[in-house]
Amino acid sequence: MVPSLIPNISGNKQIESSIKEKSAYADELYEQGVSFIQGFQEFHQKACALNLKMGVATNATDQTVFITNRALDLKGFFGEHIYNISHVNNLFKPHPALYLHAAKQLGIDPSECIAIEDSSHGIAAARAAGMFCIGINTAKKPERMTASHIIIDEYHEIDLEALLELVKHQ
Repeated sequence: MVPSLIPNISGNKQIESSIKEKSAYADELYEQGVSFIQGFQEFHQKACALNLKMGVATNATDQTVFITNRALDLKGFFGEHIYNISHVNNLFKPHPALYLHAAKQLGIDPSECIAIEDSSHGIAAARAAGMFCIGINTAKKPERMTASHIIIDEYHEIDLEALLELVKHQ
């Protein structure tokens, strides 16, 4: 079992209030506009053509996922396979619980999964779950991506067929 790297904050009203405030601010920003990372839709089409199972594993709250789904139609891309912290007792990444839950729901062994992450906490979570991890350098800070197996800047850099062969032989 991997210990949680996030402290238990239940009962600490100041921290809980701060988290709620930051979540509300994030939701306001999402309401103003959120978009897919460049190349995602084409990447998704390729993955669908290869009959790959896909899902989302996000540190977002239910409200943020709701807003994002409304803006981007996540369900149109991932169906019901959209998982957030509420699915794992609010265990945030870098804890691997969210990735392990998503893999279980998709019916895939974590060692056969490929995670695409844009944060160091997400990369740590995917790696702790035993997944192959691609760091997508959206913040243009590659030093935050060094724990990933591969670092890319955009989705078009992913050669899915070659990647699937690589993961299969690991």
